[in-house]
Amino acid sequence: MIKKVVPRNTGNIALFRSGQATYWIGVGFVFLCVFLAYLDTFASMVSIWWRSETYAHGFLIIPISLFLVWRRRYVFYQYPPRPAGLAWFLLFVAVLLWLMAKLADVLVIEHLAAVSLIPLIFWAMQGTQLITKIAFPLLYMVLAVPMGESLVPILQDITAAITVFVLQLSGIPVYLEGRYLQIPSGNFEVAEACSGIRYLIASFALSVLYAYINYRSLVRRLIFVGLSIVVPIVANGVRAYGIVMLAHLSSYQLAVGVDHIIYGWLFFGFVMFLLFWVGSFFRESQELIAKHETASVANNSNNDQKLSGAWAVCLILLVVSGPFAFALMNRPSDNVEPVPKNLKLPDGVQNWAGPLTANDNWQPYFHGAAQELRGRYQSGMSAVQVYVAYYAAQSQGRELINSKNILYDRKDWHRVNNEIMEIMLPDKRRWSVQTTVIDSTWDTRRVLWHWYEIGGVPTSSQFVAKLIEAWAKISGKNSDAAVFVLAADYSVDPTEAHQLLNKFLVQTLGKLPRSVALADNQLM
Repeated sequence: MIKKVVPRNTGNIALFRSGQATYWIGVGFVFLCVFLAYLDTFASMVSIWWRSETYAHGFLIIPISLFLVWRRRYVFYQYPPRPAGLAWFLLFVAVLLWLMAKLADVLVIEHLAAVSLIPLIFWAMQGTQLITKIAFPLLYMVLAVPMGESLVPILQDITAAITVFVLQLSGIPVYLEGRYLQIPSGNFEVAEACSGIRYLIASFALSVLYAYINYRSLVRRLIFVGLSIVVPIVANGVRAYGIVMLAHLSSYQLAVGVDHIIYGWLFFGFVMFLLFWVGSFFRESQELIAKHETASVANNSNNDQKLSGAWAVCLILLVVSGPFAFALMNRPSDNVEPVPKNLKLPDGVQNWAGPLTANDNWQPYFHGAAQELRGRYQSGMSAVQVYVAYYAAQSQGRELINSKNILYDRKDWHRVNNEIMEIMLPDKRRWSVQTTVIDSTWDTRRVLWHWYEIGGVPTSSQFVAKLIEAWAKISGKNSDAAVFVLAADYSVDPTEAHQLLNKFLVQTLGKLPRSVALADNQLM
């Protein structure tokens, strides 16, 4: 039987001791100001929890974090408030980061910056000594931020590779093209839902909490958390293999409908049970954990808690400066140029005839674009399709970089490969494009090249595009944005299409309507 070694009168410390009410009211007022100032950000985060099963765990993270802080509430009386200079600097950085993310509509950074304000405010008010005692509960709040979508393509590729490897070990011939698997009895796709991102996020959130509660050794914690990342990824590949085998052996009567999902969660639950069961063998004794808590309580002193009114006002002003600056910078401008009505793709360039009407169902989708242009250029038997989407003024839901914007309809096309490629222009400049090889359900093979331009600055990186956009808004420069997509078909080797697109780009780049000159339809 484990004895309770925490003294009864200490374990039940009242949060509002005599003379402490004013202090905690002041702390509460500071956080109320933060909540109201960043209400839109927190509301958008909650809406993602509500509509996405992947991030529904966010509803539990905050209550768990607050409960863990409450369990260690006695440490607030061990150390008197001592404003930490480093915390104030990081608080300023977080507010600035939030502002840039808000201007550029980068939700994940916006959410991270807003949530990071909570531990940073505690640190700024209480000092470094106290924050080290409650660092985990406060940092655990970060897991409430909906993030990880960028890992989906990587996890899809890993799942496909593991599935192919295990199928080959089973003696079943398999052909992998992109994320499509072909075995003698049928075809399978490692879709986004099969990436295992839900299992990975859930596993990580649970395992971090398990490691904090059951281990005191940093090495043991890191090992267990590392296993919580590796095991779900490998297990998801095995799960995908199991689905393929169930479908194959049952003549596609099993693992092709809702039982696919049920099997996935049952398998995940079993894997997590095994992980925690193995972890229990290395769990440190409760006596050691209790001694750790007792040592903390033993050092408890009756330091008076006082929050200087001047410090509180400065803290509030610093935190609300971000939303205030955003309100000033994001006001509609009377000088925004309308999209020119005569904006069009250039007429035939050199030996390229066009623009002709596109003759198939390939169509990029960029939501909220002010104007879209699409055409086909012909040179002998060769053809290149061009698509341009222009954004005059971006806002949430009407932005160039958005997860809803796609280069092709995934019902009709599937990705084979993608990479970044640099093209050497005649003037010795290097032009970077992102290439994507896609294949259709009717056996049309196509290569796509695309890049972005914000205020006339080209980039093939979505991350860099967001940074350029944020800086343009902060500095008051032109933030007009556009995406340019070129497409060409090939029969056997994608190199055929790459060479054709290279030739077209070199000959027509200076003739395409540039984002920096769209206001008056000038050509570069």
